[in-house]
Amino acid sequence: MKEISFIVTAYNKPIHMVKRCLDSIIKANKNDSEIIFINDGSQESYTKMYKRLVATYSTVNYFEKENGGVSSARNYGLKKAVGRYVYFVDADDAIDSSAFNIINDCTQELVIFDVQMNMGNDSEIFRLNNKPGIMKSKDIISQTLKNGLLNWAIGKLYLKKYLLKNNLFFDNGKISGEDFDFVVKVLKSSPSIKYINKVSYIYYYQANTNLARIKENPKRVLGNTIDLFKKRLNINYECDGNLESHIKLDFLNSIFEIYGVSLIYKYSASDEIYDIILNYIRIYNFKKNELGKVSIFKLISLKNNNKLQIKWYTRLRIYLSKFKLKKFK
Repeated sequence: MKEISFIVTAYNKPIHMVKRCLDSIIKANKNDSEIIFINDGSQESYTKMYKRLVATYSTVNYFEKENGGVSSARNYGLKKAVGRYVYFVDADDAIDSSAFNIINDCTQELVIFDVQMNMGNDSEIFRLNNKPGIMKSKDIISQTLKNGLLNWAIGKLYLKKYLLKNNLFFDNGKISGEDFDFVVKVLKSSPSIKYINKVSYIYYYQANTNLARIKENPKRVLGNTIDLFKKRLNINYECDGNLESHIKLDFLNSIFEIYGVSLIYKYSASDEIYDIILNYIRIYNFKKNELGKVSIFKLISLKNNNKLQIKWYTRLRIYLSKFKLKKFK
């Protein structure tokens, strides 16, 4: 049996990024590992480039499927994997191969590493707020409530037989919040856990990723966002946490962006989206004294359905995101 199956998923990713990703894994890909490359229904031009590139690696197994999203692609890879552990990699990111030299003695069902986020010349390392070593899920699940390491499915080794035994797969119906949903399901199944405070994953931040998802289907993203919001509130309650205001603020920012994008791109169901958003604003008592100036602006704009203000602000955000993306390349 192989020790690790690196499951790489790609959909219309630039070839230079894919090569960077595969080259980084090759460094860690000893005889006891495998690389599974999943082309998730990319356009023909990308598919041709991927096939040519993969053919230059003797250790990469190429698979092609109809487009179904990252959740579907990861699930597909999980079923093809033969490794004891699986490790998910997005094709526009990379790994730090040195992290995998110290896992030979791991027997845990979940191994968590640090993740480095690169943003052009800047970078940030995401860690657990715990000392390295063995721990239980109840000790860390509250950390899923803030943006950080436990919001991502990447940067972690999952014991394959444990995932299959507990029917732990990604939700194919989600195009947003799928990582959070998966990690929470894994943690709530109470796996044995080991935390290694060493970077294993390098995440290359791209500012337009979320925008692309919203443009594809804003109503579906809204549904995923509402589901994520409710799950975070429930976890906060179960942990006797004090992060309700933080969770609600994140939700407000998300629904504002979703509605703004639906208006800019003249989505046919934008009025329906607004009705759903307004209902949640009414239900969940957003208090102005818990919000900053920008958030108050967003809240008032939504309550008054000031489409001009919402579109103006969202357009500005999109422009700044594109500027940052160009700067980071």
